[in-house]
Amino acid sequence: MKVCNISKFYDDNRMTEKIGNVKQIFYAWIFLMYKCLYSLFIFKTVNFIKITVKTILYFFAAILLLSACNKPELDIDAVDFKAGPCIIGCPIYEMKIAKNGEAIIDAVAYNKIGDGRFKATIEKSKIDSLNTLISEADFFRLSNKYSVTITDQALYTLTVRLKNRQQKTIVDYGAGGPEKLKKVYHFLFLLSQSEHWSRSQSN
Repeated sequence: MKVCNISKFYDDNRMTEKIGNVKQIFYAWIFLMYKCLYSLFIFKTVNFIKITVKTILYFFAAILLLSACNKPELDIDAVDFKAGPCIIGCPIYEMKIAKNGEAIIDAVAYNKIGDGRFKATIEKSKIDSLNTLISEADFFRLSNKYSVTITDQALYTLTVRLKNRQQKTIVDYGAGGPEKLKKVYHFLFLLSQSEHWSRSQSN
């Protein structure tokens, strides 16, 4: 007579249960790994997109910066600059400069060269420097009028005419315009006081 071994049956059940638990743990581990890898993929994808967008933005920013730094020089035909009086005795004059360097200045008061009409021929290198300063100031994109709130300042009027007959005038009270425009004023002032001006017989 065969005797049923209950303890063996009990051990088999426990073994089956253990195997079931191991399977559940294994499946849970597989699911967890799947979620981790999926999350990592999404994270990397999002980061990749962010990096790509940033790279594109930096690329276009660099292009804009380079285009701003490399503005083509204007083909300037003539420059007319007027400097008005101020409370401390600023030079009062009107100076006209042609593309070929021929210049005329009508000196009214407080000028180093004296009063009256004078003429000079400005060197090509200085004409080129003037053209560069005007171009770098982006002259034709500037406002037509600037001013400061301080009283008794000089009034500057700068007119630039291009070869294609395009023309623009900026009226600036007290040199209230941007720094690049002030550099143009300063250079014109140096020309008015430092060139070899000779008195003109014409009126």
